[in-house]
Amino acid sequence: SLRILDLGCGVGRLLGTLAGWGASPTRLTGVDLMPARIEAARASFPQIRFEVTNAERLPFDDGAFDLVCCFTVFSSILDEVTAAGVAAEVRRVLQPGGAVVWYDLRYDNPANPNVRGLTSHALRTLFPGFELDVRPTTVLPPLARRLGPLTRFLYPCLSALPPLNTHYLGLLRSTGAGRR
Repeated sequence: SLRILDLGCGVGRLLGTLAGWGASPTRLTGVDLMPARIEAARASFPQIRFEVTNAERLPFDDGAFDLVCCFTVFSSILDEVTAAGVAAEVRRVLQPGGAVVWYDLRYDNPANPNVRGLTSHALRTLFPGFELDVRPTTVLPPLARRLGPLTRFLYPCLSALPPLNTHYLGLLRSTGAGRR
């Protein structure tokens, strides 16, 4: 019964998965800046609402969603003012007491100047008044790719070492404070 927004939904796979798990497709919405991605999402999941839109001006009412998914969105926003504006929009469309499911980079990627990592301090700045429960995850991809047949055994050991985990995964819970 949750109303779920996937911010930066790409081709809609996350929402398609949620619908497959039993979420009501009529309560799922995906937005992305790229028209080709939205076209592909609509073709794959016609029962789900998808829109091309800029996350700085979401076309939804205040408190329209119970849950907002932000997967590798904010690491792609290099301008801090823009990131703050997008976060304000997420806070606005989120129901008081709702939550943000977060998965994004913890560290800058030296091989990709078009992304930046976000610290837990940066998350607190973007989402004031939210309770953060985020944990390091995803073993450094270049290292993980080299594990080969030992992946099954070594990945769990390596993932237990927080400095080797390049992303945060978690839940940001709205307490109702810090809303726009």
